[in-house]
Amino acid sequence: MSTEDDLFPPHTRQERANAKFDTLSEILREAHNPEIDPRRSLIAADEAFSRLHAWISRGGLLPQPWHHHDCPLSRNS
Repeated sequence: MSTEDDLFPPHTRQERANAKFDTLSEILREAHNPEIDPRRSLIAADEAFSRLHAWISRGGLLPQPWHHHDCPLSRNS
């Protein structure tokens, strides 16, 4: 089975993290399309999330969108 890394190998660790996040995001965005089998979308999303989770669990970088977040509990007021 090929992954997004096989099709478009990222050059840096950050690009690899972003590619995994982008793949998952794209699957979730397209899941509402009535022409797409929801069961297949769920399976694809689960596989993409598992790859992202494994990457992060092994010490991989977080995807760029997660670098700058707005977390009320972390604000110094």
